[in-house]
Amino acid sequence: MRFFPKMDRFLTLVVPMLLASGAVLFVAMSWGKPVVLDAWSLSVAAGGVLGLGTYAFALMALVPAGRRLTALVQSGGSNDGLAGAQMALGRASVIEFALMLLTLTAMVAAGFA
Repeated sequence: MRFFPKMDRFLTLVVPMLLASGAVLFVAMSWGKPVVLDAWSLSVAAGGVLGLGTYAFALMALVPAGRRLTALVQSGGSNDGLAGAQMALGRASVIEFALMLLTLTAMVAAGFA
C-alpha cells in the first residue's frame, strides 16, 4: 500500500529529471555539433527514444494498474478483481522491465562505440 504512492512520486519527479539530464549530457558530449550518424550517436539516440517510450508506457500502464490495485485493496474488493489487477500489473511490469533492458543495452553499446 505504501509502494505505489512512492512509485507515482518517483515517476513524476525523478524520471523526467533523469531524461532531461540525459539530453543535456548528449548535447554536452557532442559539443553542440550537428548530429553525425555514427555508432555512438545512433546508440545514444536509440537509448533516448527507448527511455522516453519506457517512461510513457509506465505512465500509461503501470501507474493506472497500481492505482487500481491500491483502490481495490483499500475498498476490500473481490478476489477476482484483485487477481485481475495483479495480473495486469504483472504483465505491465514484465513489459516495462524488457523496455528498461533494451534501453540499458543501447546505452552500454554507446560506451563501446
